[in-house]
Amino acid sequence: PRVTESTWHTKVHIAETKFLWYFEDKPMNEIKLRDIMQWQNQLIQMKTKDGEEYTKKYLKTVQTQLSPVFNHAVKYYDLPRNPVKDAETIDAERSLRINFLTK
Repeated sequence: PRVTESTWHTKVHIAETKFLWYFEDKPMNEIKLRDIMQWQNQLIQMKTKDGEEYTKKYLKTVQTQLSPVFNHAVKYYDLPRNPVKDAETIDAERSLRINFLTK
């Protein structure tokens, strides 16, 4: 009741197409930081129906949708930690910067 129907459908679509398929065979309490990092790598390699890469902003949005699922389990089902919080965020801003070392 706290979100509109269209928002709910968007969240369900993102969950079904971007992360449930990856974690479906693993209980939440067994998902660790390394699993989140591997999922992020898979997500980055995914393409749109047209064969285009997803934007960093969209990838960050997808990751942002996964974290509340774990937060809910932490709050209501005694999951010890949210592994998404421990992972680096797919950051649209940071991806535009080029870091290099100089002497």
